[in-house]
Amino acid sequence: MMSDNYDDCKHRFKVVLMGSHGVGKTSLLRRLCRDTFSLTVPETRGLSDQPKRLRVFDKDIVLHLWDTAGTEKYRPINALYIRRTPGAIIAFDVTRKETFNDLGYWLKELFTNSDDPQCILVGNKIDLTEQREVRKEDAEEFARKNKLIYVETSAKDNVCVSQAFERLGEMILEKNMKSTLSGDNSRRRLSSVAKPVKKGCCN
Repeated sequence: MMSDNYDDCKHRFKVVLMGSHGVGKTSLLRRLCRDTFSLTVPETRGLSDQPKRLRVFDKDIVLHLWDTAGTEKYRPINALYIRRTPGAIIAFDVTRKETFNDLGYWLKELFTNSDDPQCILVGNKIDLTEQREVRKEDAEEFARKNKLIYVETSAKDNVCVSQAFERLGEMILEKNMKSTLSGDNSRRRLSSVAKPVKKGCCN
């Protein structure tokens, strides 16, 4: 059984939620962490950190999820928290084309402020089928061109929310394990090189 004490978890990673105002970042977090949904969600002011324990590759991991504000006045603050993050969810609202058009900005922010992060592109609010403005095919094409994985979600109906975060967790953990293995191999290679014997005065 997984404990609520996150300090016992070896694999802990920072993840930033990015995207324009009103795309449902906070609702995605609430659905993932509390399994709740509300039509009235207060505007995110600044940032908030929510830890979530997941099970991926038969390992426990904790994602420290940073919910960033989408409004322009908070963007300089967001950049500070994006720095060095190993992973991000970039979300847009499928019923608002302008939030899809903003994705280039958010991608640039992510890859400018972090070193080769893992990223999932999320199209949220797919429950609002009659109001949809962004075609799934267009979002998939954008993801393909930018080498991203695309997931469509509904925080309201709990569609693919946990799957999006679990997939990101897998990607981050896999990269981390490969990096650790590469570092261990490098250290072993260095230690296997025989050190030259210094000649003493009696030799």
